Amino acid sequence: MILTLLEPSGTSSTSCGQSTRTRSDGLDDLHLSPAQTLLRKLLGVLGLQISRVIEQPAGSELAAAPFIDILIELRSDLRHQKLWALSDQIRDKLAKLDVLLEDSKDGTGWHWSQH
Repeated sequence: MILTLLEPSGTSSTSCGQSTRTRSDGLDDLHLSPAQTLLRKLLGVLGLQISRVIEQPAGSELAAAPFIDILIELRSDLRHQKLWALSDQIRDKLAKLDVLLEDSKDGTGWHWSQH
């Protein structure tokens, strides 16, 4: 079973009604990562997984967007030159970084993968 969690912009509440702290409260990955790791381990014991749906990229992911766009533009140029191997290499390396490209008749779009 996979649980899908949306990352809300406000604070969330536990089932006991206690307020929890989130990124919007000033917590960063250094503070949140241990709790997230523990949660994944506990859910794994129950045979559950968390699937993260990204509504808006976090700070470092948002900062990466212009560079991803440059790589997509470069990949498009390579495709026009029929340099398929290099074009595929850019796509594959971005996929390893959880960036999924979607080619369409209108061009190439991208989104973060949902682990």
